Amino acid sequence: MMSYAGAYYPSFALRLAMAYVGAKPADLKFTPGVEVTAGKLRVPLDEDSAMAVTFVGPPNSSGSMIKHVSFASVLNGSTGSDFFKDKIVLIGPTALGVGTAYVTRSPAIFRRSRSSRTSSRTSSTIAS
Repeated sequence: MMSYAGAYYPSFALRLAMAYVGAKPADLKFTPGVEVTAGKLRVPLDEDSAMAVTFVGPPNSSGSMIKHVSFASVLNGSTGSDFFKDKIVLIGPTALGVGTAYVTRSPAIFRRSRSSRTSSRTSSTIAS
């Protein structure tokens, strides 16, 4: 969630996940420090309202949920359209040195007991 001018806006990643599960902006509920929900989607948050990233393994490892495909393999037909059926597809550069590196929280520093959450937190206004 992004805060701007007193309202909260869903990030690109959250809107993408919402679209995948068929949730609408009106379904979005943000409880700071606890969770974000939208339809059947539930994202637990830490006390800073940040989400832990669940890593699914190295790129192209056996069993990895995130697959990488080169543009060339799509263009030359060696990767068929069935590969993309019913998937979320993000297109972007992957070359080293392209883009900005960010520190990402890992599950090890995210863990805390649910009992440490306070019940005084309330849901916030969400702009779509």
